[in-house]
Amino acid sequence: MLTSITPTSLQPVHSFNLDHAVHTHAISPIPSTSPLVAAGTSHPTIRLLDLRSGLATHSLAGHNGAVYALAWSPIDEHILASGATDGRVFFFDIRRANAVFASLDLDDAIGVSLKDRNRLGGRTGELLNFSAQAHSGPVTSVQWTSHPHDKIVTAGHDQRIRVWDAASGRNELVHFGPRLKNARMGNFGPLLASAGYCSKPVNEVLLWANDDSKGDISVFGLREGDVRGTKQTGGVLKGRVAKESEGDRLRGRGRINAMVWREGDDSQAKNGLEMLSAHGDGTVGVWRVPELDGSVDVGVGVLKAANGEEDVNADEEDDERPKKKRKKQDFNALVEGLTKMK
Repeated sequence: MLTSITPTSLQPVHSFNLDHAVHTHAISPIPSTSPLVAAGTSHPTIRLLDLRSGLATHSLAGHNGAVYALAWSPIDEHILASGATDGRVFFFDIRRANAVFASLDLDDAIGVSLKDRNRLGGRTGELLNFSAQAHSGPVTSVQWTSHPHDKIVTAGHDQRIRVWDAASGRNELVHFGPRLKNARMGNFGPLLASAGYCSKPVNEVLLWANDDSKGDISVFGLREGDVRGTKQTGGVLKGRVAKESEGDRLRGRGRINAMVWREGDDSQAKNGLEMLSAHGDGTVGVWRVPELDGSVDVGVGVLKAANGEEDVNADEEDDERPKKKRKKQDFNALVEGLTKMK
């Protein structure tokens, strides 16, 4: 459903009945006179929706399972990438009758030499292999990097994030370690560093939230897979009985369901960039980025509830715990000393 935002309400402009559960959708970042929305559903066919006419224009076939991930090329408005539960990543040229023209192969570390090194598109069938898989399990994310658009990043249920050369389709064999967890039944992937975060390609990073209840965010170097840091959040408050035996908070705030960048008026300013994370307990994490050069530290986390009220900062709470513990020990020692005097 497409809605129009007004000061008082949201009014539907178009409503599309796709007959299947919708897992993901994508809108091209390139301005166009024919704006299209690509929709991935539990049906293997991708649907293209025209925002001007309000009609589902045509379908893109190729997958053998539900489509979890879609991404339009940032430099060619006619190229669409998709990932599905069959483990495959396909590329479509929506102008063609047989739209699918390329695929990614996790075993291909060479790629195909192209005259046009700027984009993945416009090729013959030499890159199309219907039996090739990008992941040995469902694919939950497909993304192009931003500035430069020279890499494609995918994620899947095989607990892998893969980086591909966008011009040749080559698997760059970047390894992000054994601790990734991903069993999402739908669209979910890493948050890639925005243009405002990194000034040089070597500083590019990606942020990853595991599919667990801890709510931790790991920071990796995009091109080398090296761990740059991990940011933890404070836990959910416990009940009175549990507090007495194990502390006052559970570990984590539920799994993170979404992450997105928020840029201020001046994205190059030191505090002009924030990252927002949506947590399973109904809070929203606001992470301030202190440096825009690929710093290992994501920044300061401020958790906010759904009603906008600010929660206790996890870092501040951690600082207070040792103080409370020392006060309790001093008090117990004082009581014990008075008892002995009697």
